Amino acid sequence: AGGELKIRVSDQTLTHQVAATATAEQFEEFTAGSVIFDKGDTELSAEVGSSHGQNELMRLNRILLKKLQ
Repeated sequence: AGGELKIRVSDQTLTHQVAATATAEQFEEFTAGSVIFDKGDTELSAEVGSSHGQNELMRLNRILLKKLQ
């Protein structure tokens, strides 16, 4: 596994290089970056940008958003 993860919020895109872990059940936290949310409803999506293997890129366990001042 391993490759590129793309996180999109409105017209903003964050990319993160995902490193392979020893097993598919091993999760690692990482900071992908920051985005600005407009008021109102906003769609967030995560997708594979590229993958370095025939298997899955990663098992996405959660996306945690933190408000910055």
